[in-house]
Amino acid sequence: MKKVLYAFALMLFVSASSVQAQEHVVKLRPFNLLGKKLTVSYEQMITERSSFMVEGGLKLNSGFTMYESQLDTDDVSMGGDAYKQRGARIAAEYRFYPGASFSPDGFYFGPYLNANHSSLSIENAEISANGNTIIADGTGGFTHFGAGIQLGYQWVFGNGFTLDWTILGLGINQYRLDMSMTPQNPGEDWATVISDIDQAYQDHPVLGAHSNIYTEGEDLKADFGFPFLHLRSAIRIGYAF
Repeated sequence: MKKVLYAFALMLFVSASSVQAQEHVVKLRPFNLLGKKLTVSYEQMITERSSFMVEGGLKLNSGFTMYESQLDTDDVSMGGDAYKQRGARIAAEYRFYPGASFSPDGFYFGPYLNANHSSLSIENAEISANGNTIIADGTGGFTHFGAGIQLGYQWVFGNGFTLDWTILGLGINQYRLDMSMTPQNPGEDWATVISDIDQAYQDHPVLGAHSNIYTEGEDLKADFGFPFLHLRSAIRIGYAF
């Protein structure tokens, strides 16, 4: 009888240790490395079926041509040979696992918050407006923060390794872009370009109500702030312990 009780107690201990070993997960988003981003996260179970996750990321020195295309209009275009961006990101998620039992394994859904800030620099930017082109250098910052809901699935394998797939997230982000451009050869064309840029963005269907373009000495200052619908998806690999 004592052997049976001992074996039963040992089984309970092993089971409890196994559960405890899967309450924490550290993860990495491998595909972000292709874009010179290092993104890591930590997830911890806080109840039998829910967890809390924090994620942080660093964007290394890399180009940001996506902003270039987003700021183009029918009358204004930007081009250059050295677009650089570096910054940091932080996010927090609450996850509910309907089928979990003290382990972040299976289908999940819940809300998330995120914030991001990057510093920007541009060299030899070609700013064209209505046929006038100016070469300028610039610096600035790009910030966005938002919130939304998401759903996904996480696999916790027997060896402790995990695969986390955020299938779809939907939220609202508030974006802000601040730029300061200094012309390499200021002249009469610079004032014309500034006026044309201001008019072009005032007429833009999305940016028009959220842009502020002005001059400070010979510098062109531009502020853009606008909300935007945000879709997200992510794959993370990790280890549960």
